[in-house]
Amino acid sequence: MTKKILALTVISAFVISIISVGMAPITTATNGSYTKTLTADGDELGEVRVTDDGYNMSIEFTVTDSDWCFTETMISIESYYNENVIHSPCKDTYTYVVNIDDQGIPRGETVEITAEATIKDKITKETLYLTDSGLETGDGLDAKLFEVEVNETENKAYLTHLKDLAGFDQVDALACSADGKQIYAIEKFTEHLGVYNVTDGSFTDLGEISGLPEDQVVLAAFSPNNDLLYVAGDNTDQLYTIDVTQQTLTADSIGEVEKSTGGNLDIQGADLVFAADGTLYIWVNPSTLYKVEDVTDPSAKAVNMGSPSQDYYFTGLAILEAGTGDLVASVHSDGDHSPIYVLDPTTANVGNAYNTYLGTDEYQVGYGDMTVGELTDVREASTEIMYDVPGETFDCEIYAGAGQNDITKATHVGNITVDVMSQEITITLFEGFGLKEAHLYVGEEALPMRENPGKGRGDSYTVAPGQFPYKAENLDGAMTYTFQNVTELDEDAHFILHVELTNGETGFAHCDDPTTFTDASEGDIQRWGWTNLVSDNINLGND
Repeated sequence: MTKKILALTVISAFVISIISVGMAPITTATNGSYTKTLTADGDELGEVRVTDDGYNMSIEFTVTDSDWCFTETMISIESYYNENVIHSPCKDTYTYVVNIDDQGIPRGETVEITAEATIKDKITKETLYLTDSGLETGDGLDAKLFEVEVNETENKAYLTHLKDLAGFDQVDALACSADGKQIYAIEKFTEHLGVYNVTDGSFTDLGEISGLPEDQVVLAAFSPNNDLLYVAGDNTDQLYTIDVTQQTLTADSIGEVEKSTGGNLDIQGADLVFAADGTLYIWVNPSTLYKVEDVTDPSAKAVNMGSPSQDYYFTGLAILEAGTGDLVASVHSDGDHSPIYVLDPTTANVGNAYNTYLGTDEYQVGYGDMTVGELTDVREASTEIMYDVPGETFDCEIYAGAGQNDITKATHVGNITVDVMSQEITITLFEGFGLKEAHLYVGEEALPMRENPGKGRGDSYTVAPGQFPYKAENLDGAMTYTFQNVTELDEDAHFILHVELTNGETGFAHCDDPTTFTDASEGDIQRWGWTNLVSDNINLGND
């Protein structure tokens, strides 16, 4: 039969600090962008690219190693903008688009951007484990260790028998080491610690653990942050840590777990499990899920994540997708079935249930526990990018006498300044030149339409300055003039600026990537001159 196995993957966390200070100093930036490689422990796994089009800032996360993907990304632009997205399924790339003006981000100023991402290895195979200590407590039989494969298509959980744990009758506390190579089991009544070697299949009794609550340890999990074994029991409501590398095994109490709503957690059976980021989940029977963000922080408190609509007395708890996915839980057989349930860690809602099978026969699991292999390779990386928020002002040249649009033969007589935010265009001529008249067209089309094309003639484009809607006449040789309240001026606008000089010459504004009148009219207009697009120029200062 074909089995579809829920994949468990190792997670790696990137903390990427991007300080945005300015486009101008970025010598390797092109078209207002900058890209930095994300390196963790010498491995190049991704990159962050910051760009803007003059109006929107884009922050793009991309993995560069196809074995990895993002499960969560977050950006913070000082106090102006914060957003995080959880990606399920995980993504190879994700882009945040932030409107500069809508968020009140100051133009032309330095802002600090912080970007964070969680990235996981897509290749690591999920391995779930389960112990069965029998339908009755203290039956004198060795506990059995199984590997679990969940088949979503058949709605079954297939068990593979790995080992009878010799001398360990009641194993209600099971935990896999951070590297997935050892599975530790605590015998409830003798308080001995045993270890199953995943590689060679051997099982070794490591001896008694001192300091444990008597006959009550039913919860256990390995922390991915400090490689300590965390355990708890029903009667003391305390958490204990065990350093399994020591020859003398001792359980050190770290105290009771305080709830965020006040009081301490009343631990009743079930289990605990660590997510890959170090978050601790605790299921308290009959039916409440708690979360502790950082169990190593003495001030951390248990947050109630919710309870399902009915009571569930779970015996074990594990986590999918290398600590980033849903929780799974085992139960004692009700006489007919002993399903493994899927739980939402954010709500405690119970989802699919998979009855356990050994071969083709349904198997009744009794008391026991669950754990999951390999929660490793959690990394952090940081980088800084110097980046400026663009302004909405840009400059263009004014050329006179550019026959056939050849500016090499023309005279550069002055410049214009376009201020989109203020909706103003200012003409400034060089010494020795003066203005007689100025004309301005701004609109959605590249060229204005003729207002009165004449009897029997359809609409047509025109570049006759007299047809432009903004006119300034009798300027008497002034060297500057400002068109104000140009309401059509926005990022999508085209504009043509024409000047008539006191020396009889005429000129047009020439900006970045202009379009000639001939090209804009598809050959209908043969006069020299240019129409300009605001969006092609708004971030010139960032090149």
